[in-house]
Amino acid sequence: MPAKSLEQQQVLVLHRLRSQWMSTRHRYLNTLRGLLREFGHRSSPWVRVARTRIAHYLAQPPQELPAAIRPLLAQMLSEVKELEHHIEQIERDLTALTRADPVVQQLRQIPGIGLPSAALRSVLPSAMSNAFHAVDPSLPGLA
Repeated sequence: MPAKSLEQQQVLVLHRLRSQWMSTRHRYLNTLRGLLREFGHRSSPWVRVARTRIAHYLAQPPQELPAAIRPLLAQMLSEVKELEHHIEQIERDLTALTRADPVVQQLRQIPGIGLPSAALRSVLPSAMSNAFHAVDPSLPGLA
């Protein structure tokens, strides 16, 4: 396998960081959902909806939720928001890095292939690129 360029390495690092931060965000939200469920609060499985509902619930006057727990849960929710800012920044960075790559731009037009998957195309070995070619053989430069 040929050595990766500096740009390819950068895409891989950004993709890995984004993946880690998304995993941490989901883990934190699932923890918040589970803890709040113990106090009778139900939340959505959808990230944005859950974050909004949890924030709304924590902003309400103290009900069943003990005062000692509220700031800890609010801190965890704050960390979720910070992770989301990091994820958004990485997506902007990936967009900027791949803006000039016409194949990545074509891949992004295929339903189900988002920016992270399309950006990885630029660093995949040719055997992996052939999998993208199987999705849409009309895409140039993937075989």
